Amino acid sequence: MIHRLILFVVILTLGIGLETWDLDHTQYQAPWNAALAFLAEQSMLFFKGAVTRAGNQLIDPVTNKSVLVLGGCNGFEATFILITAILVYPSCMKAKAIGISVGVLAVQILNVVRIICLYFLNIWDEEMFRFAHLYFWQSLIMLDVMGVLFIWLRWQRGACRWA
Repeated sequence: MIHRLILFVVILTLGIGLETWDLDHTQYQAPWNAALAFLAEQSMLFFKGAVTRAGNQLIDPVTNKSVLVLGGCNGFEATFILITAILVYPSCMKAKAIGISVGVLAVQILNVVRIICLYFLNIWDEEMFRFAHLYFWQSLIMLDVMGVLFIWLRWQRGACRWA
């Protein structure tokens, strides 16, 4: 058990170290941030929202207020914690692959919802935007990671029996 905890900490440290190594966030995170902004823009346009996008920036055409999707806003850390926890847990590879795939998708879908909510909060109430950005959504994303992990932990027991 202790060796899994040590492995978790080592892998997590290496992953977060790789993220901070890309200090200007151009090599790995910039394309991901732009993709998240694109998904948020397309989601809002689908529901007839008024938004324009420039790279990783979502802009309200009426008020000219905008939100930027940057490192720390892209769900990388939460996603990496989930992936690391699934990889370290003793389970079959099939269950790990399914857990990582579904888990990353769940975290990133919630992250797009987060970006859209923060976009509208920034337009309507900047003080509420700050609170939601710094406290509410950070907690909700980590609760999503924990929920996905707990669901996967229950599911993988049955999935590995038949593998």
